[in-house]
Amino acid sequence: MHTATTDTVTTSAVQTLAGMLQTATTRLGQGLAAHARRRQRRRAERRALAALDALDDRTLRDIGLTRGQLRGVARRLLEQPGLDPREDQR
Repeated sequence: MHTATTDTVTTSAVQTLAGMLQTATTRLGQGLAAHARRRQRRRAERRALAALDALDDRTLRDIGLTRGQLRGVARRLLEQPGLDPREDQR
């Protein structure tokens, strides 16, 4: 036989579990979204690096770069508003 106290405890436990599940689901979604953003950024960095690496040494010299600077330049390019190649995909 159920009493009002047992029903209240059961309802409270279910609500607690539902809240925990919602929190876990939210955190999982946030983690997956952050992972997707990091992957997308790495791909964009590789594309930018490949584009810079395709330039010949004379062109690089003309714009004041050495091959050793290309990775840092590719990374900084993505930090500039309007220069992120991912923006073209929207």
